Formats: sequence, structure tokens, C-alpha cells
Amino acid sequence: MFLPYSSDVFPEYRPWLAYVTFPAFVIFSFYLAAEGAFPEINRFLFLSFIEFGPFLLLLFMLGSFLVLWTLGKAVCCKIGNFRYVLGLFVLFVLFAGISWAADAQGIWFLSWFISGIAGVYLVFYPENSVDCFFVVPPFSGFSIAGYWLILFWLFVDFLFCLFLGWYLACLVHPLAFSTGLAYASLLLKVGRIRPHPDERTLWQAIRDRQPEERFWEESWSVRQKRARQEEPEEPKPAVRVQETASARSAPTAPEAENRADTAVLCPCGRVVYAAADAPAADL
Repeated sequence: MFLPYSSDVFPEYRPWLAYVTFPAFVIFSFYLAAEGAFPEINRFLFLSFIEFGPFLLLLFMLGSFLVLWTLGKAVCCKIGNFRYVLGLFVLFVLFAGISWAADAQGIWFLSWFISGIAGVYLVFYPENSVDCFFVVPPFSGFSIAGYWLILFWLFVDFLFCLFLGWYLACLVHPLAFSTGLAYASLLLKVGRIRPHPDERTLWQAIRDRQPEERFWEESWSVRQKRARQEEPEEPKPAVRVQETASARSAPTAPEAENRADTAVLCPCGRVVYAAADAPAADL
């Protein structure tokens, strides 16, 4: 048995309303438990000898709180505060209608809302890792993919409702989950929410498609700046050493070092140099 406590997601909004609604769920859940407003418990067939006391229900509530905290915060980070509350309102309307039709029996509101939020989470974060910990020895931490957590929660919630005899919940909780799937898919379809470039949605993962590219939404100047930064840096050309005035004036011929300072004007009009010890006939 394990429970989640954090999800590795790319936050796009600050989940303020997730922080506000979470304690509201906790307080209201304990209020209903204190008032005895749990659905009527009908022990399931061969499990009739097991007594489901308040302690077991308390453990179920505490585990549900952790799942709600992990999933709710991640969903609110993706779709934003207003859309998060709007999704909760849609789930509340459905819950109120079913509870009224069933005379408020057989459905627990906390599991209902978590199932709806789980549907939204699965659409946006099927492959993101979720940090969990074992509640039994060795009490260590580990990480699993988001879809494994969702499948585990749906399975545990179904078994718990079945063993408690909440037969209506076993039938309608998949409706809440499907509502969450439809709500998240609608946000993607109308383009109100776009996946992060490093994340794949549930439908992309099913089709084995890569994450969508969102950089086209940026301005031309931003894309040009990124392209220049991503270009490989070309080697700079070698700098030619400037020739100094002394180097230009220095003689380059090997014989220049042996020249004398005597200059003679040739009849042809050229200036020639003669060694100091040269005979006059050579001149």
C-alpha cells in the first residue's frame, strides 16, 4: 500500500484556489463524518464478518486527502484557478443531481470529486512521475508514472466502495472520471490549454506522437534570437600581425647588412653603394 504526495509537473499557473479548496474539502469531510453523514454501510456478502469501524474510514479519508492534494494541485497548475473551480462546479452539479435522485444514499462526495480530478490529471499528465511512499515497511519513497497512480486510485476506490456496500458509488464514480476526461479534452480541443513542449497528453501518448511545438506563438524577434543562440559558433579568422614601421624600413636582402654608408651617383642616373675598401677602378 502506498500514497502519493507530490507530482513532477511544469507549473504554468500558481494554484491559489487549489490551496484554498483543499482545506475546505478536509473541513467539510470531517464535519460530515462527525454528523454521521456517511452513506449507509452495507457490508458486502462474504465480508459480512468484517466490521468497518470509524478507524478504517478515517484511514480512507486521510489517504483520499493525499490523493486530492497531489492531483488537485497539479491540475490547477495546468488549467488555471478559474477553470479549476469551474470543473469543480460541474462535478458539484452532477453530484447534487445524482444525490437528489438517489436520496443522498450510496455516494461519498470526496471520492466523487477525486475521481473527476483524476480524469483531468490523466489527460494532461499520463507520463509525469509522481512521488509516493509506502505506508508499510520499508516506508521508503519511490516514483511512478501518472497513469499508474490513476489506475491504482480507481481500483482501490472501487474495492473500498464495493466492500462498504456503496453500490451506487461503484456505478457513478466512473461517470465523474469520464466527466474529468471530457472536460480536459475539451480544453485541449478549443485551444484554451496547450501542453508543455516537454510533456505529452494522454491522446498524444496513445497515438505515440511527440509533444506539440509551441514556439510558433512567440514573436519573430524572440525566435531569431533563439536561432542565433543555437547556431554553432564559427572559428574566428586569424588576425594578421601589422607590420611595424621599423620592420618595413629594415633591409630584407642578406647583403644589406654589409652595405657601407658611401653612396655614389652613377652616370646613368642611379645611385649605387660602394664598399669603403673598394678600389677606385671598380667605381
